[in-house]
Amino acid sequence: MDETTKLIIAYAALLLGIPIATSRIIWVIPGAVSTRALAQIGSRLDEFADAAIEGFISLLLACLLFEKLELRVGWKVPVLLIIISSLWNWFNEKTLQAWLSAIGIIAGFYLYPTMSASLRMYLHFRVVG
Repeated sequence: MDETTKLIIAYAALLLGIPIATSRIIWVIPGAVSTRALAQIGSRLDEFADAAIEGFISLLLACLLFEKLELRVGWKVPVLLIIISSLWNWFNEKTLQAWLSAIGIIAGFYLYPTMSASLRMYLHFRVVG
């Protein structure tokens, strides 16, 4: 597969919101468990945590897609995810969650290189050892 086709696939997935939708699906069960605990502490703390963690997971999924397609993850990826997440939350009338999701996306962008290297080491030791 040539570079142009890979870029089209990767950015089409971003524009369709696939990483965001997938992160929401992944976070359903852990989110339900954490909601019970966080709702006891603060009334809307669970919503804040859910939005930030979903943003974080969506960035990690987008980076994983780009990495699997052997494309460089640049600043365009988190910017597009923030725009798409903001539009998604705006249409659902959850403007505060758009900001929290953006924080999760930015955190994921800065933490992804460290997490990726740690995950590779972990998987290498699990396969070898």
